[in-house]
Amino acid sequence: MSRVRVIRTSVPVQPAIASTSSSRWKQIGIVILMVLHHLLAFSPLLIVVALYAASWRAEGLIGHWPQPMVDDPWYVIPDDGLYRFLLLSIFPLLYCVLGAIVSLPALTLVLWRRYPLLWTVFLAVIFVGGLLLIKSDPEQRFIWLMD
Repeated sequence: MSRVRVIRTSVPVQPAIASTSSSRWKQIGIVILMVLHHLLAFSPLLIVVALYAASWRAEGLIGHWPQPMVDDPWYVIPDDGLYRFLLLSIFPLLYCVLGAIVSLPALTLVLWRRYPLLWTVFLAVIFVGGLLLIKSDPEQRFIWLMD
């Protein structure tokens, strides 16, 4: 009869394939959450940028800066693809802002150890500053969009 020698270790041994696979998926999930966190934080500023870009494009095509209650944003330039793209990109970003009001604090709590504290504060300030910029409506761009 042969003797089998059993070696006992204090650390349980897991297969190498399972541990790298699960950690890779975890890293991919964290990267996706971080990209979503940044998109939600910058979405108010992206709305303002898209709105001013659409106004700038309309100015180039109609010859003057679009005026609220005079130049209808939906019918002033019917056939320009870039202008339509800029206008239509505003509404998904508005939905991002509405969703970010609830989900941005939750994502910040989940990811607060992944960023330095200063970067977390910067993202919060960018989001609140963008909301204040939308609320103040400089040059009445949102009034022009919604008329």
